[in-house]
Amino acid sequence: MNAVKDDVIELVGKELASANKRFPPFRSPHEGYAVILEELQEAQDELCNSIVNFDQAWGLIKADQYPYSHVRRSYNATVDAICELIQYAAMQRKFLDMEEQNEGEHP
Repeated sequence: MNAVKDDVIELVGKELASANKRFPPFRSPHEGYAVILEELQEAQDELCNSIVNFDQAWGLIKADQYPYSHVRRSYNATVDAICELIQYAAMQRKFLDMEEQNEGEHP
């Protein structure tokens, strides 16, 4: 995992920069939470798709049938889940950036 952690952090930064170009800072913690939650749910959905397809592949393997299309769909969903997790982390970073921008405004 350590071999790619720096790369992941860089990708999160890249995603955050892209999002910041398209969207303004969060206007409130409520808005930030909602955006973060949406990204988390999208990542969960893609991971579930990956798991379902991988389980179906195993069923085919046990039946001595052709599993490759299911593994391909599982792989694609896994990549999509990773992209969603990067967006999830980027929105968390954006949320934390909001705190840093508002530093000193709260007692």
